[in-house]
Amino acid sequence: MPEQERGGFDDEKVKWIIDKVNERVKNKEITKEKAKEDKKKVRRTKQLLEREKSYKEKKKILNGRNSYSRTDKDAVAMMMKDKVTIRPAYNEGIAVENGFVLDYVISDNAADNVSFIPLMEGVIENLGKAPENVNSDGAYGNEETMSYLEKKGINNFLKYNAYYKEKSKKWKEKNRLEGLAYDEEKDEFTCPSGIKLKFEKDYEEITKTGYKRKVKVYKTEEGHCDKCPFHRSKNKTLSLSWESERLKKQAKTNLDSAKGIEMRKRRGNEVESVFGDEKLNRNKRRYNLRGTKKVNIEAGLYYIAHNMRKMQAPILFSVKQICISTKI
Repeated sequence: MPEQERGGFDDEKVKWIIDKVNERVKNKEITKEKAKEDKKKVRRTKQLLEREKSYKEKKKILNGRNSYSRTDKDAVAMMMKDKVTIRPAYNEGIAVENGFVLDYVISDNAADNVSFIPLMEGVIENLGKAPENVNSDGAYGNEETMSYLEKKGINNFLKYNAYYKEKSKKWKEKNRLEGLAYDEEKDEFTCPSGIKLKFEKDYEEITKTGYKRKVKVYKTEEGHCDKCPFHRSKNKTLSLSWESERLKKQAKTNLDSAKGIEMRKRRGNEVESVFGDEKLNRNKRRYNLRGTKKVNIEAGLYYIAHNMRKMQAPILFSVKQICISTKI
């Protein structure tokens, strides 16, 4: 149907068109077979327009997400901790110092790193200044979050997803950069078998949060890797962000230092104990309210009560570092 005729195509309009078709049959302007076909098309048109309207409404509710719950349209289908169950959920992140919750964030995105910057902005606002150091689990460490810490002058102790893998023998044997010699002047890599990975192109990658990454692509000539004992393929492609590699190296140095080891030990105890107390001692394993706004209020009330309980214990509270983790 023409665009201008789609609006207001409701039951009344369908009935009016069908009456017109019946009238044409009665006046012998068209056959009964043709009338039957026309009625079928009219009803089908109404069905498709209703479906289109429904799709547009659902797309509006999704707002860029991949799912939503019928009973809580702000919640998203997420994998639970058992790695089997999928339920409507929110992703909750907290910032903790000496067991005190400094800030929290409720997100409808299963990716933890998306919530890192809003969480840190809240911490800085609540403290009135930026913390000295930040340590987290591996879900938070990426180029965007590390770059943010550098701009804020905060020491980077963020674990990235390959931090522990890099220490294994298997990783060192098969890692994309391990064993590759880089010539900065020629901007090319040489693998242990002498094959060159030459610069091919670069491009800008924009993440869902709007962060821009500069990615470089290096590639071998076709056929050079056919008989290579390391990488048997027609050609080998290597894509990387030099900024990301620089920030990861900085984080690795910090994490492997004496201060980094101390902070990694503290994070597990300080952050996870907050979630453990909430789930096991307080028996709070789910939200009672629905909708992002109400869930934010519910979480905020709980953490106010948590901090009040902590204040009764004689704990020296000094803002030096923040440990971050999440729960679903």
